[in-house]
Amino acid sequence: MMRRDVRRSRLMVLVVAAVWLPARMAWGGSPVRYAPDVVGEGRIFLVALDVAPEVPQIAVTVPDSLVLFDRTPLPTASRTRKYYFRARKPTQRAEIVFGLPSGKVVVPVTIWSFEDLRSFRKLKGVLLPRRWPLGERLPELKQKQTFPTGAETKQPKRKDRSGWLAYSDDDIWAMQPDSTIPRWHWTNIVHGCPVHGRAIYRKRSYYPWEMDATFPWRWKIRCPVGGEEYPSNDFAHGDMTSGPFPDDGIGGGCLYKGN
Repeated sequence: MMRRDVRRSRLMVLVVAAVWLPARMAWGGSPVRYAPDVVGEGRIFLVALDVAPEVPQIAVTVPDSLVLFDRTPLPTASRTRKYYFRARKPTQRAEIVFGLPSGKVVVPVTIWSFEDLRSFRKLKGVLLPRRWPLGERLPELKQKQTFPTGAETKQPKRKDRSGWLAYSDDDIWAMQPDSTIPRWHWTNIVHGCPVHGRAIYRKRSYYPWEMDATFPWRWKIRCPVGGEEYPSNDFAHGDMTSGPFPDDGIGGGCLYKGN
């Protein structure tokens, strides 16, 4: 069931890309640094608050349409506290309540269903869904698999050396990170490895990181100098924050001397 939901979520990536665009970003009197207005069903999203480092753990209340699955661990030296949620089911208004020392802060979020995501509309001047041609329905151009025909897989010309034929389509599909994470193919491109810095570029200047391609995929990369793995958090199991070099896929992770 989970794999089917993940697949549906990823297939909608072009449709829901604009849903993240209209968001609250307040740096004045509000402690809310970032919060989305609308998210899609099953999506991961972030709410960031401006909170003094000495403030203890903040109580967070969510309705049953949301689940809070991780947050910035304490103690922390940063004023930015991140809270990670997943939208469980559609609702017009889901209120996230943060119990700050100065009083309660309510962050409302609308959760769209998959049908909502496919509906043509304008949201703050942006035409949705974000797929081309904009504002037009997609014709069903392909009704069945055309290549390979199926005979090739039954009688392969050469032996499968990689072992991928032993895994199901769902297993291979699940190796991809959730499409809700705005990931980038470079990792700290300017400063390099969190421990060894730019020394990782001495042997290979273009993406020198090593990857373990064994199954199951753990979403880790390995430093070519020291062999240590990054990020320190277990992203595959919903851990976005643990260890000395966490990376939530949203930015600012795996830093070298704070950069």
